Amino acid sequence: MKTSDFDATLDEGNSILNTLDLSAAYRPDLNQKRVNVDIPVWMIQALDR
Repeated sequence: MKTSDFDATLDEGNSILNTLDLSAAYRPDLNQKRVNVDIPVWMIQALDR
């Protein structure tokens, strides 16, 4: 598929999933690591709002 066709498909709001080979797709660096961080109470309250 040409780039212009790919862009046109997206611009028209159509799905491109049927044009992609997702069998080899992966998302790197999804490992989680726990860290402890001291955050001021006012900042937590602002995040909650």
